Amino acid sequence: MDKLNYLFAGYLIIWIIIFGYTMLIGRKQKNLEEEVEFMKKNIEKMN
Repeated sequence: MDKLNYLFAGYLIIWIIIFGYTMLIGRKQKNLEEEVEFMKKNIEKMN
């Protein structure tokens, strides 16, 4: 492989990592939003 191929491979790997991290954060945010809604409903039931 020449240097340009290594550059392309590294660039591709970085973007795959960024995409995966973004998906992970999105999933965690969705779970937190669901938990907040659950807590709000429980608080409303208590009042």
